[in-house]
Amino acid sequence: MLLNFTFAAIVLLISTVTCVPWVPEPRNDPNWLAQHQSYVQTTINSNGTIRAIFLGASITDWWPDDLFLRHFSTYGAVNYGISGDGVEHAFWRIQNGEVDGLQDSLKLIVFADCGSNSAGSYNAEEISRGYTATLNWIRQALPNTRVLLIGLMPRDNNFTDRWIRLTDVNIRISKWQDQANPGTSPVRYLDLWTHFSREWGVVEPNLFLDDQLHLTREGYEKWVDVINPLFREMMGV
Repeated sequence: MLLNFTFAAIVLLISTVTCVPWVPEPRNDPNWLAQHQSYVQTTINSNGTIRAIFLGASITDWWPDDLFLRHFSTYGAVNYGISGDGVEHAFWRIQNGEVDGLQDSLKLIVFADCGSNSAGSYNAEEISRGYTATLNWIRQALPNTRVLLIGLMPRDNNFTDRWIRLTDVNIRISKWQDQANPGTSPVRYLDLWTHFSREWGVVEPNLFLDDQLHLTREGYEKWVDVINPLFREMMGV
């Protein structure tokens, strides 16, 4: 009953907001809401012991459980990815319970692949504006939490317009890192593009499924190799 009531309220909310990446927005999908609520419950049940959150869309959501457990859960990390999310949806989720009560324990948010979904509807300036709004909110709500901002991966071979748009987003959001003092920067940027593309317009085939978007297990193992040094540094482990 509560779920139905909440979902109805969200549907009403969606009808009154402008759909842009810099305005937090829920999705009109009861399964999405249920997954979000499960994350809120995980946060509540943690009693403030969560030390890192992976926030993202399907590439985050689909981490192989054993890899995530071995490399990240060991250090108090949880996976809060939801397939299909754009920047505005992840923004809404963290404003609505997923980080409540974690001001003292949460050392790191790993903000990953949401911008890739937004790229189907918005230009690079609009997407980066969404990242800016989300990061500004995190800095205000969680001043002791750092952000590891993951650059968008290549996708869709020979889709020139999308490759240009995604690289443009990466250039814009990479400026969040303090280049003069990266070690103490509250936001660090990690480029994945060069690790996952073979050449311009072609993804590294053994790292991607046939859809040229989602990762194979080898792709996730590559992501572990690339992210681990910076993740461990920012976690202080």
